[in-house]
Amino acid sequence: MILQTEFLVPTCAVAITSSVFVALFVKFGSIGDFFIVIEHYTYTKILTYVLMFALFYLFCLFVRIFAFPGLSSAEMTQIYQKLNKTLANTYIRILQWLNVTDILQPKVITALLLSTSLAQLQIATQLFEARVNVIYGEQQQFEMLRGQQLRHKKRLVKRLYFEIIRPIILIPIVLCVTLILQSDTKGSLFAILKQHLQSSDLFMRSSLFVALHIGINYFKTVILLLINSVQILFYKDNQFGVNLVLTFCNAFFDFLETAVLTINSANTGLVAFRGIELSSIIDKFKNIMDDKFHMGHEEGQQGQNKDKPKDKKEDVPLEQRSRAQYLFFSDLLDLIDQLRETRKSLAKFVLALKSFKRMGKFEEPTLEDLYKTSDIEAIKKDLESFLEQAPCSICLSPMDIITEKNQCKKLNCQHCYHTGCIRQWIVQGNAKCPICNKEIFEGGEKLLLQLDDPIPDDNVIPDFGDHAVQQPDVPKLELPDVESSNEDHHEPKPIFTEENIPPYQLDDQKVVPKAEIKNQEKKLEQKKEPIVNAVKEPVSQPIQQQEPKKQVQPENLPEVQQQVQKQVQQIIQQEVKQVVQEEIQQDKEETKEEVFNLEESNEFKIEESEQNQFQLEESEEIKQEIQQEIIKEEQINQDPEPLQNTVFEYKQVEQIEEELMNELILEPIEIITEKPKTKKKTLQNLHSPFGQNKIKLGEIPIYTQQDLEHIDEALLMKEIKIQIKQYLDCFKSIREHRNNYALQRQIFEHINGTETEITVENSNKKEE
Repeated sequence: MILQTEFLVPTCAVAITSSVFVALFVKFGSIGDFFIVIEHYTYTKILTYVLMFALFYLFCLFVRIFAFPGLSSAEMTQIYQKLNKTLANTYIRILQWLNVTDILQPKVITALLLSTSLAQLQIATQLFEARVNVIYGEQQQFEMLRGQQLRHKKRLVKRLYFEIIRPIILIPIVLCVTLILQSDTKGSLFAILKQHLQSSDLFMRSSLFVALHIGINYFKTVILLLINSVQILFYKDNQFGVNLVLTFCNAFFDFLETAVLTINSANTGLVAFRGIELSSIIDKFKNIMDDKFHMGHEEGQQGQNKDKPKDKKEDVPLEQRSRAQYLFFSDLLDLIDQLRETRKSLAKFVLALKSFKRMGKFEEPTLEDLYKTSDIEAIKKDLESFLEQAPCSICLSPMDIITEKNQCKKLNCQHCYHTGCIRQWIVQGNAKCPICNKEIFEGGEKLLLQLDDPIPDDNVIPDFGDHAVQQPDVPKLELPDVESSNEDHHEPKPIFTEENIPPYQLDDQKVVPKAEIKNQEKKLEQKKEPIVNAVKEPVSQPIQQQEPKKQVQPENLPEVQQQVQKQVQQIIQQEVKQVVQEEIQQDKEETKEEVFNLEESNEFKIEESEQNQFQLEESEEIKQEIQQEIIKEEQINQDPEPLQNTVFEYKQVEQIEEELMNELILEPIEIITEKPKTKKKTLQNLHSPFGQNKIKLGEIPIYTQQDLEHIDEALLMKEIKIQIKQYLDCFKSIREHRNNYALQRQIFEHINGTETEITVENSNKKEE
């Protein structure tokens, strides 16, 4: 979207200006009259300049797209979000140079072309830097990948290297061409730079400083890319040394950029507010130094040297001074941004230096630190379970000290990590532990210094004029449980404690936040009283028991005591307020955690209830199917004739299954019966299909396309064959049982007559 809007402005300008020129050409008819009108009127001149500027701006945009063809729309938007300041600064530069020069002068065209080209180069260098950072991030993932993923990542990095070749070639060429075309003299590039420095035009010098800024940024990115590629190819093990060189180069080039921008902003500021150039001040300073160190020279020569800088004040006209004020503030914003970047690069260099010096001093963790036991034999027996207890919090993989040595490091905060993980963590610019957020290389030295600081003596009473009072020895004031709370604040809290109960254990608990907050406030008010009494008693008693000395007059004693008591009360109130506020904040945080856990438990309950409802619906469907089967079987038992039909149906089923077996080209039945032989069950051992305990048919699994891709065809066919045979055996046993059951029923009817019918009906009712 940002790129589309950037194209929108120049295209609209081209469309409007071209339509105006077409209308003028149609009106006058001849080309000569058309050019006469353009040269005669100022508005037509302005339109020509706008048209040329818009066309050149579009040309620069197309060149930039050609230099970075691999950028997708998502990557372009991410990079443009980082370049908001430079985009705004692009249009500010254009307005600056337009403001410095006069629109009706012939130099305006060159000024516009130079301004647009330098602004586009500034954006291109930052795009180039962003692409180099992408390559650096992709190369850092080589150590974590294996196999096909590593090959794919290397191909991607090679493609990015080939894409970067275009901006590496285009940026310096375009920069040199713009400077050569803008200069009046012909010669080498150094001669052109010297002309820009010696020229009195403010526009020429500001363009030179912008070009130097772009060139330094370009060379910085190229050198850092070379160092990074050399480190990956040849110095994989010595990562801290290469990182030290990288950060040093980055800081060095950032300091150069700040120097260039400070000189530019100082020059524009002096021209804008004092009407003096920076070179005149430097000459004046040289003359002062010559006067101090060469006092033997003649006085006339000293007077001539003093009069030189006065002539340069008159060279800056008033119009240029008023226009330079606008330049100064925009250059100052650039300088502030650059100072922020230099501070970051300097901090990275200091961190790299510390890591290079002190990373080898970290100790290896012991068995007790990782596995909480020192018995090696017990660990070797159940190594997997112990490794699961000690994962690295950066890569989440287990830390193994027994099989792999020199693979883990213990920091000063007693947290353990893989050496490669913590090395990569530090190289990326992180100076604190990932878990406890303490500094890695200081290791609690600041806390020790704070604890060792001398405590101020509270027994000394301030001097109130001439009447000074010395208080006798008073015990030191100590608030209970305040230091312990401060110490606990520095230590990391465990993840799972009695307070942090998981949500599945909070089903029966109910929390009312408002009621709990009121109860906690009451408890805090009760705690205030012993704390205040503990502070007041050791201070008030010695003041009351104090005897006035001879120097103190009895008239001034009550005033002194009142002042002392006021100070003591203020100190007590401040300390009590701090303690109360800390406890209230802790209680509020605990209530928030409990409410959050309750919400999670409620969601868990809702999910369980939905699952139970789904299971109940399934069970009801199964019950309905069973009842339908029972009704069908009762109908078969009442009529002996349908038994013959069922036998005929079973035969049809067997025929259909045999046809399916032939279609699937199954192996003979002998292969299916490779299982160990089992004893055949008699009719007595089989359960009645009409009772509660029924024979369960073989459950044929349903496979998805994803499962079939990872399953062998031979194993799948064997499983299908075995399950089909189980299904057929169940059908055969049911058929035999039904036939025997019908025969037994006919025999009982012949022997007992009608009595069997009554018993059978009663038994069926009970079973129902």
